[in-house]
Amino acid sequence: MMPGLSAEALQREFDETFARPVRERALDFVDLLSIRVGGQPYALRVAELGGVAAGRRVTPVPSPAPAFSGLIGLRGAVFAVYDLAELLGLPGRGGERRWVALAAGDQELALAFDELEGHLRLDPSDLGVNESSGQGFCEQAARAGTELRPIVSIPRIVSVVSERAARERPGKVDERDG
Repeated sequence: MMPGLSAEALQREFDETFARPVRERALDFVDLLSIRVGGQPYALRVAELGGVAAGRRVTPVPSPAPAFSGLIGLRGAVFAVYDLAELLGLPGRGGERRWVALAAGDQELALAFDELEGHLRLDPSDLGVNESSGQGFCEQAARAGTELRPIVSIPRIVSVVSERAARERPGKVDERDG
């Protein structure tokens, strides 16, 4: 986290982005959250987020999916938590992650990550094609100063995780067995 920025200040800045009427939002800019995952810089699109929370205890649940960390309760709903480092193919450090990013919409999925550094508002010309791996979840990257940050596609993660979960569901009948 950037020095001097508290979790409350980051939350307030994030919430204020949604509080402004659409016509007052800068439509020619891209709003991103700068984060760190496995010590590496990444970004999340604010438009793809339903919220961010810190310090939530994840309840472990057995699963064949290595990236699945467990469940959290938040805002009267239960969210499946996936370790973003594991999804991105980064070396794991074990233990719980401090932050979770909630997927926008009715998806009850959260991504756990290490650090929330701040908010970025960039010109679309600061975005380009990401040439690093990211396991196919980071097709774009943002240049912020001298740092290049792959942008994690939350909808892509939701889609892939949902497909994997459907295939791994216990008791699911394979149509080929029919």
